[in-house]
Amino acid sequence: FCMQQRQWTGQSSAIDQQMIFRTSQTRSPLKLLIKHLRFKITITLLALVLLPMKKINGAQFYKAISIQQETKIGERLLRQSRSHFQETHDSLCIDIFETLLKRLKNGFSLTGYTLRALCLNSLTFNAFAMPGGIIGLHRGLFINLKSESEFAAVLAHELAHLHQRHYFRLIKKSSNIGLSKLAMIAGIVAAIKSNQTELSNALIIGGNAKASSNMLKFSREFELEADSLSINALRQANYRTESVVDVLNELTAKENTNINVQNFLLTHPSGVKRKSRIENLIYKDFLENSKEYSILTKTDLEVWRCIQTHDYQGKLRGMSLKKCQSVNLVLDYVASNQYEKAWSKWIQTPDIFRETIAGIDLEIFLATKTKRYRESQKAIDNLAIFFPNWPTIAIAETYLAAERKDKKLPSSAIKFIKIRPDRLDLWLAIEEFGLQTKNVYRTNEARAWINYHFDKLKEAELHIRLAKEANNHLRVSSLSKLGSLINQ
Repeated sequence: FCMQQRQWTGQSSAIDQQMIFRTSQTRSPLKLLIKHLRFKITITLLALVLLPMKKINGAQFYKAISIQQETKIGERLLRQSRSHFQETHDSLCIDIFETLLKRLKNGFSLTGYTLRALCLNSLTFNAFAMPGGIIGLHRGLFINLKSESEFAAVLAHELAHLHQRHYFRLIKKSSNIGLSKLAMIAGIVAAIKSNQTELSNALIIGGNAKASSNMLKFSREFELEADSLSINALRQANYRTESVVDVLNELTAKENTNINVQNFLLTHPSGVKRKSRIENLIYKDFLENSKEYSILTKTDLEVWRCIQTHDYQGKLRGMSLKKCQSVNLVLDYVASNQYEKAWSKWIQTPDIFRETIAGIDLEIFLATKTKRYRESQKAIDNLAIFFPNWPTIAIAETYLAAERKDKKLPSSAIKFIKIRPDRLDLWLAIEEFGLQTKNVYRTNEARAWINYHFDKLKEAELHIRLAKEANNHLRVSSLSKLGSLINQ
């Protein structure tokens, strides 16, 4: 719903525009480096705090990092690099992937981790794990993955990286690590994982080439290890383990058609090598009897893929071009802000599409935009029957309250302010509510948290002060919590 609100309509608030980072493809590598490296390298800073010395032992650094500290590293790195990621702020996408992550979590020893998903607006075939339990997924996965089991295979692979603490084992591999090398590790990881190929080239060219090559060699070893561990997690979660091979087939096909891939820069080893290795780990008798227990139906996933890839001109793997025609017609009207026409076309769409999870989410958006508030609330209630604990419900109710100009923020949103203040999509909805209802307190509360999530701490402190001035008599527990986070 939030992706629809922010991306389909092409709308964004002034504060969003200030936070979106854009780069020019004509910049030189040096200028690109300077521009990107304005954000502080988290691992370097924490190394300075934890182990203040010119050279540190890799094993010592690895042992010094607890799960709690790793989580703080991940959160800090996310805040500092968030403007590079091009998030969609798609609440439904986040909730579905976080639901799959929780289901897969039992296959690993991840006690102490709070798993969080990021949905990124890139049509590249990629996913990544950040320290502390943050998983990023590119929109391009919807082009090539055709089953929930295949998405689960990608997620399980990234969870294996977290379980094995590969980020910090990469550091452990070096006997002595200078702080400049820590910065280079963090820079290479952030650049490659956020699809900044030009930057990753510049980092390696400008750094110690031999050291960089060794780091990437270890990274390839970790990819093979993650492949192996993901199989058991899929089996425990009742997903088809051969979906790992299906995903690697797609990776191999992409490698064969991309003549510009520089293998020495890839953090993932060859799909051919990984595929043959995985096939040896999966028993044929298990494959013949394996069953998949999915959260999404086949139609659920198909409609979701159509919505996620609306601006993609090619063919989706495993789907005919006709499958998305009716949904694409609706989204074409949405893209041009013709909401009444979009609604008219949507209600003519077959019920089998409208009754899917993504279909209900789209109906909430269209009904809200066309001021059909009763239909919008009915769709929200229908979604809540199946997934009552999803923040998507609270966020949809918040946008509906904003359109109706309700005086009070929905109680569901207040609930998630307390338990999920990390959800940027929630704060964007609350900001919209504050603006539409002229609620100065809610507007500044939301902007304080939004700025914090982009590591703009001075701006966050300013909005905390403005929010408190607007409502001195209210108990502002979320702002007290935010103040404590800023001071850490």
